[in-house]
Amino acid sequence: MIIRNWGDIQDQFNYAAIILGNGASIALDDEINHPSRFDYPSLFQAARDDQFITDNVQEIFNQFQTQDFEFILLFAFKQII
Repeated sequence: MIIRNWGDIQDQFNYAAIILGNGASIALDDEINHPSRFDYPSLFQAARDDQFITDNVQEIFNQFQTQDFEFILLFAFKQII
């Protein structure tokens, strides 16, 4: 596999988008902001600050002693199927 510099190939992709996972966001942001604004505790705190985390949702995270959204979503998904 060859990894190319985006500047060398960008003209070949006029309307393309790249989707990066949370790991890439953490790695890139961590170079500037330590700790990263994209790690689970930071994302969880931002969601709480913006009042997206209700008391019921907070209790779910408390029960599992985590701030990992992916863990909670995976658990919920497994309960549905």
